[in-house]
Amino acid sequence: MSPAFTRRTTVKPSRVLPSRSGFTLLELVLATLISSLVIGMLSVALTFSMRAWEREQNRKPSDMPAMLDLMKMQLAQFDPTYIRIDGESRPLFQGNAHSLTLATAHSVKAISGGAPVVARYLFDEREKKLFYAEMPLDTHHTDAIKAFIEIGPSTSEESWPRFFSVEVSALTFTFGGQEKGSFSESWGEEESPMPSFVLVKWVLPGDAEADARSIIPNFIFPLKTDRKNAAGVARPTLPGAGSDSE
Repeated sequence: MSPAFTRRTTVKPSRVLPSRSGFTLLELVLATLISSLVIGMLSVALTFSMRAWEREQNRKPSDMPAMLDLMKMQLAQFDPTYIRIDGESRPLFQGNAHSLTLATAHSVKAISGGAPVVARYLFDEREKKLFYAEMPLDTHHTDAIKAFIEIGPSTSEESWPRFFSVEVSALTFTFGGQEKGSFSESWGEEESPMPSFVLVKWVLPGDAEADARSIIPNFIFPLKTDRKNAAGVARPTLPGAGSDSE
């Protein structure tokens, strides 16, 4: 071929883009940070769960729920019979921040055979225990009732009435007045024979927060009394049955 017809071609090398086959430093830092946060949150949650599990395993079963159920039933079946003590006749319902005494139609049958009783609850701050005892309601022998209200708790099997106890770190009673929004730390000398409700607050051993329960007295088949018979034994009547109360 003649050199005149020879054409020289020049091939330019193509430009190849570099491939991204790894992470940048910023991406690695962010991934490490996120992983650390996730691991930290999981660690805190696991530690909290293990501590809660250990507390539950070490906690002794409490009889407080059973005591509260008994208290609820006794308040619900409050007996408004008038009882004469120290020359004054009124239904037996009195209490303060750490004690509660009432006449009730609900009793622990193992103790009283199911008869109406005088029930007494007493919280001892030193022993961290809630004591309970009951005795039959005998309106003809009120001196025994007065003595029962005044005696201190005793767990001796030879004492009568016998006191039973449950462990509780703290417990208080609050009484609701008949007027809406009124509260009292004691009850017994008010004109009304019973409060509108009883608020119980307690703290179990090993717990940091308090629990509370509000109970309305005399709400199961509520009874009224005849004030004219207050000097003797008043006979409860059903609401609407016709009462000669003053």
